[in-house]
Amino acid sequence: MTKLTASHIRKHAPDADDTAVADILATGASIAEFEQAAVWARGDSDIVGDESHALTGRIRRVYEILTEGNRWAEEP
Repeated sequence: MTKLTASHIRKHAPDADDTAVADILATGASIAEFEQAAVWARGDSDIVGDESHALTGRIRRVYEILTEGNRWAEEP
């Protein structure tokens, strides 16, 4: 299995600062877990808001890091 790297995070979350990248790497999340969290953070998932598919574990923590400070907020 390919390990999640800082360059992969920056590719999919270019607004993530060094602290966020380090925090995401520290979660031990896989690439798949990171990408799932990123989809949710962007609001691209068809099941966002569906309580039966609540985020848990590492995916939830990565999501929290990505959405902290509204990194994914749309520009007005």
